[in-house]
This record gives sequence, structure tokens and C-alpha cells, in this order.
Amino acid sequence: MQCPWPPWPRPSNASLAISWRTPAGWALGLLRKCWGSWIWLTWQLPSQTQDAFTTPPSTSRPSPRCVFGSEPGAQGDLFAQRDPAVAKVAQRVHRLTDTPFLLPEHYALLLRELAREINENGYQMTRTSKTVCDRCVERGAPIARSHVNFVLIGLSYAGHRFEGKEQAAEQLGDLLVANPLKLCHAAQMNLSETDLGHLRAWITGGLAFQV
Repeated sequence: MQCPWPPWPRPSNASLAISWRTPAGWALGLLRKCWGSWIWLTWQLPSQTQDAFTTPPSTSRPSPRCVFGSEPGAQGDLFAQRDPAVAKVAQRVHRLTDTPFLLPEHYALLLRELAREINENGYQMTRTSKTVCDRCVERGAPIARSHVNFVLIGLSYAGHRFEGKEQAAEQLGDLLVANPLKLCHAAQMNLSETDLGHLRAWITGGLAFQV
């Protein structure tokens, strides 16, 4: 099968020898190589390989562990139906500060498992976040490692130290509220006293219910 594109014009040996001694000649040689490579690729590659560059990526459904953190979905609708005022503030804070948009009971589960893991095995961020995430997922909560890391970093920014004392979920929850509150202030998002109450209800309200 003959190549459908004409070859790049070949200079005489004398002109090629002279041209390679100048920057323009070096650039011309490089251009000839690129031209030849492009012809070979567009001629030789099979059509199915070329389709791979133009076919849109698959829209397969992502893992439940990462859906709820970025798109509230069905559980976000449930939150809005169950407690619209709290859900509205949670949505605003989530969109502005990337605070994980979890249900109050999922925050309660995360905080309880976090306190349990640190009290049992001490604190090491990588191990702690993985263990807490795995335990929450085993309990059916759509909590990802990024959610646990956000909580751990937020608690650290609030001045909390995980070593040397017993951890309590209620104390961790109170400290965690301070992180999105600071982020809102930094973004010049003013929360009213009512909004602040809804923020606390979102992050710590689930701890009022015994498991």
C-alpha cells in the first residue's frame, strides 16, 4: 500500500551538508523528522486506535465512597427534606469551604470512630484516616479518606493535639466546628447566630443520639 502523502522534499547531499552547519539547517532537519513521524502515525495506526483518542470517556458510576463528598445526590435530598434549614447552611458552607457534605449522623459516626481509633491505637495520620474510613464504610456510611483527612487537618488547625489524652467525640465535634467557621470568615461569608446554630447542628447534632 502506497503512502497517500507526498514525502518531504529531499535536498541534495551538498546542500544538506552545508545546511546542517547552521541553526536554520538544524531546525529544518528536525522539522523533516516530525513530518515523517506524523505521516507514519496517521497512515499506519488502525482506525480503532485512532478512535481511542476521540471517543469520550466512559460515564461509569463512581464508587459510593466518593460520590457524596462532591455531589450530595439522594442523601443530600434526604437531608434537605428532613431538615431544610440545616441542609441549606450545610450546602452553603460546603460549596464555599469544601467541608464534606455529610449527614449529621455520618459526622457523628466519623467522630466516634476517630476517638475510638486514637484511644485504642494512638494517632498516626495515614493509619488513623485509613482505619476510620474503613470502619465507617463497613457501617454503611459513604465516607471517603478525603473526608477523614479534612477532619483531621481541621482539628489540627484548631490547635488540637491527639497525643497524650483521652479523645472524646463530643470534644472533637466542638473543635471541628471552628474550622469551617474560620474558613467562612476568611472568605467573608458572615454567618448569623441562627446560621451558626445550624452549622453546629450539622456537624455535632448527630452525637446527641446514642448508637
